[in-house]
Formats: sequence, C-alpha cells, structure tokens
Amino acid sequence: PPAAAAAASSPTEGTAGRDGGTGEGQDEDLVVPLWLLKQSNDEQVARLFDLLHKLPDTVHWYLEHTVFPTYTQHQHIKLSASGQELGGSMLFDQRIGFSGTPSDLLPLDLGRCGYEVGSDGQMEHVLTSAKVMGVDRVEAGWTVRSLLRRVATAEPRYHALIDTGALVTGLGNEGVARALLAEGLGRWCEGVVFLDEHDEKVILVRASGRVLKLSQCGIAVEHRFAFYDQIHTTGMDIKHALSARAALTLGKDMVWRDLAQGAFRMRGIASGQTITMLIIPEVWMLMRRQLAKAQPDGAAGRGAGEAGAGAGGSGAGKEAGGGWRSPNRGGGASAPLADGWTGTADASPSRGGAGVASGGALASPPLPDSRRQQLLDVAAWLTLNSMRTERVQFDQLCAQNLATLWRQCAWGRLMTGHQSFKARPQCVTGFVRESLGAAFVSHRRGKLSVEALENKSVAVYFEGVGEDDTLLRGLQQAYRVMGCEDGHGPFEVIYVTAASTHDDFLTRFRSMPWLALPFSHGLRREKLRALFDVLPAKAPDQPQVVLLHVDGTTITRDGKTLIKLATACQSAIDERDRDGDLKRELTKVVARESASLKELEAKLASGPAAALRAAYLQLELQMRPGELAEFLSEPAVPEAQADAARAASQAYAAAKRAVAALPDHALDALRTERVPDAELREVVEAVCVLCGVKPDWAGAQLRLMPSAAAFRERLMGFDQERVTPAAAQRLRRFAPPTGEATGASGGDAAGAGDGQRAAGAPGGGEGAGPLAGVCAALRCWVYALLGCEAAQSDVGLFLEAGSATPAMAAACECVCDLYGLHDVEDDLRGVLLMADQFPFCGGEGGHR
Repeated sequence: PPAAAAAASSPTEGTAGRDGGTGEGQDEDLVVPLWLLKQSNDEQVARLFDLLHKLPDTVHWYLEHTVFPTYTQHQHIKLSASGQELGGSMLFDQRIGFSGTPSDLLPLDLGRCGYEVGSDGQMEHVLTSAKVMGVDRVEAGWTVRSLLRRVATAEPRYHALIDTGALVTGLGNEGVARALLAEGLGRWCEGVVFLDEHDEKVILVRASGRVLKLSQCGIAVEHRFAFYDQIHTTGMDIKHALSARAALTLGKDMVWRDLAQGAFRMRGIASGQTITMLIIPEVWMLMRRQLAKAQPDGAAGRGAGEAGAGAGGSGAGKEAGGGWRSPNRGGGASAPLADGWTGTADASPSRGGAGVASGGALASPPLPDSRRQQLLDVAAWLTLNSMRTERVQFDQLCAQNLATLWRQCAWGRLMTGHQSFKARPQCVTGFVRESLGAAFVSHRRGKLSVEALENKSVAVYFEGVGEDDTLLRGLQQAYRVMGCEDGHGPFEVIYVTAASTHDDFLTRFRSMPWLALPFSHGLRREKLRALFDVLPAKAPDQPQVVLLHVDGTTITRDGKTLIKLATACQSAIDERDRDGDLKRELTKVVARESASLKELEAKLASGPAAALRAAYLQLELQMRPGELAEFLSEPAVPEAQADAARAASQAYAAAKRAVAALPDHALDALRTERVPDAELREVVEAVCVLCGVKPDWAGAQLRLMPSAAAFRERLMGFDQERVTPAAAQRLRRFAPPTGEATGASGGDAAGAGDGQRAAGAPGGGEGAGPLAGVCAALRCWVYALLGCEAAQSDVGLFLEAGSATPAMAAACECVCDLYGLHDVEDDLRGVLLMADQFPFCGGEGGHR
C-alpha cells in the first residue's frame, strides 16, 4: 500500500524478531530502504505491510488520503435543472444546443431540431451494411466469464469490447480488464484500456500488472485492447488501429440511438474498422416475438409461388427476403422464422404441409442475403424499441409542457410582483431593534438602556480573530469628530466581542469609547451574527461592521469598506488643508523676503553697485573701438609658423615609415648588443627619455625591447603630442645639425633615406653593420619628434603673446571681482568669454 511505502523512511537496523531477535523472525522484520522499495514487488510490500498496518499514524494516513476522499464525496449545495429550465425561456432568452443523435423531443420554447441532411441515412446505411457489421449468436447458458472468454479467444481477434447492452456486470472496469487478460487476451495484447472511477483513460499493462495513464504507457494501438462499459459508450474517444475489429453487445432495453453511439466509438468505421454484434439467446427470443407482432397481414404468403409449385393445399412459403416469417394464415401451423444467426438459412419445410418440388424433393426458397437481412432485423427491432421509448418520453414531455404553462405564469407574477413579498418596514425595524437588545455597557458611562440608541445611526462592530487597525482608527475618528464620546452625538457604535473570557473582554473593551453588549449575553451575540450573516467568532476572519439607519433598516453589511474609504478621504482632505496652510505660510515668507531683497537692492544701487557701474563706463570709454572684439576673436597663426608645423608633422611621418622598414634581424641585433658605441648609446638614451624610461642601456633592452615587434609597435604608436617640456629640455643637447631636421621634411627625408638604405642592406655597405641603419632610423625618429615639439611651442607662444591694454586688464579684473574669480590673470580671454555667459544686473537696464 502507498501508506506503508511512505512510512518507511529508513531501513530498520537491528530490529528484533518476534521469535526472540535471532533467526528467521529477525529477517522477516527487516525491510529494504525507501529508495530501493518497489511497489510492484509483492514480497517487499507485504513485509512492510505486516510491520506498519496496525500503527495509528499509518491507519490515519490511509483513511484521510484514500478511504474518506473516495467514499465520502459530497456537496453542500447542488444545482439541478431539467430540460424545461435549460431549454425554456424562463432562465435564458437565447439558447443553442448540439447533439450527435438529435431528436424532436424538445421543449416547445426551444423549437424544432435542425437535422443535417443525409446524416441519418448514412448512419443507417453503415450500421446495416454487411461489409461493416456482423452478427454472432451467443450460446445458451452463457455467463459473464464465458462472454469475456468468447471475446478474448475469438479469431479473427477483437480489438475492443463495447458493452452497450450492459451484459458485463459484477466485475468493475479494472476487473474486466484483468479477466480478459486471464481468459486468453494476453497471448497477443500488451494492455487493456478502460475508464476508471474518475473518467480518466487508463491501461492495465500485462507485463507489470499495474494500471497507468494511457498517455504514459507507450504501447502501440495494434497491441492493446479497449473496453467501453455501458456508461462510457457515449462521448468517449479512444484511438484504435485502422483495421480494428470490435465486439458490441445488445441488451433488451437498447434503442437505435444506443447502437449508433456505441458503434461509432470506432471512429474509423466503414473506413477499415468493423463491428460484430453479440446477441444472447434472451435478446434473440425477444427480438423474434416483437418482430413477429410487427409483421403486416398477408405477408406470410408472399414469395411462395416464386419458389416453385407447392404440394398440398396449405403449404406456406418463405418471404422473398429470406428473413423473419410470420405465422401461416393459409390454414396450418405457424411457420418458424429463419434461423440465420450462423450464416445458414432455414431450409426445413413448413409444419403445415411440405412443399415438394416437381422432381419430388422438398421445395426450399432461396436466401439471397441472410446476413444483410439479420442486420435489417436488428435495426427494425431497435427502431421499435426507440418508438416505444420515445412514446413514453413524449407523454412525459407533454406533461412537462403543460406544467410549464402555470410555472411560467407563476414566474412572471413573481418577477413583476416581488415587492409584495417583502416584509413591511415597521416589522423589519422592530425586529432589528429587538435583536440589538435593551442592555448595553460602557466603561465611561456604565450600564445603559436602549434609550441610548434613540434617534441615532448605529454601527454594529463584530470583532474577528484578526485585527484591523485602520478600521479601529476610522471608527474612533468618526466617533470623536461627531461628538459621540459624551453620548449626545447622532452616531453610536455597538461592540460585539469575540473574546472567550470575561477578562479578555475587559482588556479589549478598555480602549474603546463606545458601547458594547455585555459579555454574559452570549446568546444575543450569536443571534446578531446569524441575523447579519457574519462568520462565527472562532472563524479566522477579519472584523466586520454593519451600518443601521435611524429607523433600524440596514444601510449596508459591508460597513468596514465604507468606513475605511471615508477615513482615507478624510486623511486626504486633512493633507490638502495642511498643504494649503503651508502654501499660505510660504507665500508670506516669499513676500517678506522679496521686500527685504528690494531694500537691499536699493542700498546697493546707491553704494557699491553705482561705483562699479561708473567704473565700467569709464573703462568702456578708455578702450579703443573694436578692441574687445579683437581680444575675444580666435587669433590667426602666421603662415611661416603654420608651414613649420606641417613640415614637422611630415618629417615625423617619414621617420615612422623608416622605423617600420627596419628588418627584424636588425632590431634583434640591437636587443642583443652588449657593448654599443657612443653614437648608438646616445640615440637609445634619447628614445628612453621620450618614452619615459630610465636612460640605461640594459634597462632599455629589458623594457623597451622585449621583442622586435613590440619595440617597433611602441615607436609607431607614439603620439607626437606626448613630448613633455621636461623631456624636450633634457634633449636640447641632442639638437639636430642645422638644416638636417628641416631637410627631412621633404617627403622621404635625407636622414630617413640614409637610415632606410643602411637598414635595408645587411652589412650597410662600406663595412657598416646592421646597427648603423637602426641608429640612423632612431636618430631621425628623435629629430622628428623634437621638431614637432618645437613647432608646437612656437605656435603656443604666438597664441599666448596677445596682451590686453591696461583698460582691458582692468575690465577683466572687475569682472573677476564681481563673480568671485581669483588668480585667472593668465587667461583673460577665457574669463571674458565665461563672463559673457552670465548676466549681472546693474540698474534698471542692466549691463553685460
């Protein structure tokens, strides 16, 4: 059982057996760990069950989770309605319905049924077709077990059993599935599909004997069998193989609709799927009797002449169709009906007289299609049952339609005159007042009578288990604002406690200023809770408030929401009033400060401001016309200096190309040189100064030249604007000879060209090694950078050379003093541009 498996959380270690703690008894008490336990292992589960099935916790879990939910299901309230309510016009103005087996037995208000053209004819054609349907007669003395065995061992095999006749009883759906596997179905079937008690599609797996959900089994449709019990032969779909064959039972109370619903569980019928009807002897005899009664007069003699010359005066012939035969009305005993259930026709002569052919043999009329006639007979019998059943239903429907007439009238009168069913207001008022009682208590005013509620609206405060501080604050605020604390206000609150003891009641009521029902009046409290449909005091609910009018009528039972809403609105109004007061106070402060500011401006206008304005006008007169515009405009760099800057940039670009052209073996020779000559050392130290590295030969090889590619990349990526004034000052001794730096600016400089040629040819020509080319290229690179720095310095000096007149300098100092700027004499132009962005007021017109 699941309870036993759930209770075993760990293996029992050293558990003593029932026989003294040793031997076989101890082994019986040992169970496997929970993670090794298999519910499909009967031995493990049985051993665990023996240990745990008498434990109270196990029994309680099994009852709570299995027994009670299964066998004690119920509903507190259940809505039900007949076809008259659902199909009539009393509840719904517009109705629409759909059915796969329609009928005209409908309420009058719903109207007639709209049939799909051709559907009934196609259905009847399929269910009477010998290619789709078949008949199998069950032998006498059958039982449920024999019927299941017949289905399980049939050849060709069945893939489904549709019990529309309700012949399989007493086993349950799972029991039927197990019986089918036991009776021989298991020789080819891997699982039996059925509907459980929750109407879910499940399958009994043959290999494990377990019941799983159909969607989880993984068994192909060709290797499974489906059982439809009588309840689920309508509206249930289970997928079958394309060539599946089903067995369908017939019952004595079946009608044509039952056959159609059950047969069409095979959704591929007439498209490869077939059905065989199983007819028990009792149904067969009932069918014979009812069809014989329905045979028209004179039909017995039809076809006798067509069979040949009959011998004797009272011979009877078969019907031309080879089906049921009616009694012989020609003057003999009744002729037996054709026995075609096994596929053969009844060839015996009639009992009233033997029909002899001209050659002396017995005359036997031909039977062209016995199986087709059997299907027609079944359809005819089921149609007769449908007519008889629908007649009963029609009579009941007529009675319901007649009853609906007065029900509709009563409903209309009720809807139009429901006001007359209300209780009179004075009765309601008196009843509510009586329910409140005549005795109240207050910890401020003592004991009070019902006179304390006269001409007052009442809020009945029902306390709950939980607390609502917002509601309490709202009630206290309303009680205080309305002036009800002394008992003279138009509003009163009655406290209905939920306390379980008198001391608890006093503790809670001590902080409340209103009235309360005495704690001893418990019955009155419960009566009020029942009257206003408030949950009991012990229920886990929040407090509730019921508002009553002065005359005792109920305003609302949801007074809690209204009070909390009113409290929120009052808080918003108070906040608005406070904001208004603050705004008015701020307005007064602004007006006061504005007046003070005007007084200060007046004082300044006659003092420092006037002096500054006079000084500004005097300075404006001393400056020459256009001097301010010239000073503020961007100065133009002379052409010679601009050409020098461009030539320096071109020389640096040529030097970088020379460095890029240095071969790797030349740079590797530089990296590995241990004793450089003076010229090479000087050039490398200059490179170290520019790159910010200590000018040491060993340090330069370690830091600047970790590899040939890294050294070249560092020189190529050096920014010409990164040459610091300190580095330029240190390299003044390294100045190039006159004309060398400028001569390198013409495309490929002379020094750069020499460096390229020397570096490009190993050996350097005339005995020069590869280091000579590297030295020349690096020297050209250093000269170019120094030339760039010198050109940029000349341009900067020119831009900074512009000087202002004394009047301009004085104006700048005035502006700086006004704005609190100090130590900005080095950038007068910048100061004036900044001052231009900020206006300052001087007098009414103001100056900029």
